[in-house]
Amino acid sequence: MDQALNDFINKRIDSNYDRLRQDKEWSTTNEEYKKFYNELYHKLPVEQKEQLDNIIDLKNNLIDYESVFAYRIGINDMLKLFKL
Repeated sequence: MDQALNDFINKRIDSNYDRLRQDKEWSTTNEEYKKFYNELYHKLPVEQKEQLDNIIDLKNNLIDYESVFAYRIGINDMLKLFKL
C-alpha cells in the first residue's frame, strides 16, 4: 500500500508541475531565487560553490520529502473523514 500511495503521489505531483510553472507568483519567486543564487554563486570560490550546491541539493531533498509527507497526510485525512 505504501509503495502504491507513493507512486500515486509522485504521479500527481509530476502531472501538476506544469500548472505550477505557469503560476505567476511561483514564476516570479523562481526568477528572483535564480537571480540571487547566480549573483552569489559567481562571487564564490570553487570549493564554496560545491558546498553551496550540496546544501541546496539537501534542501531540495527535504522539500521533496515534506511535499510527499503533506500529501500523504491529506490523503489519510480525507480517507478518515469519508471513512473509505
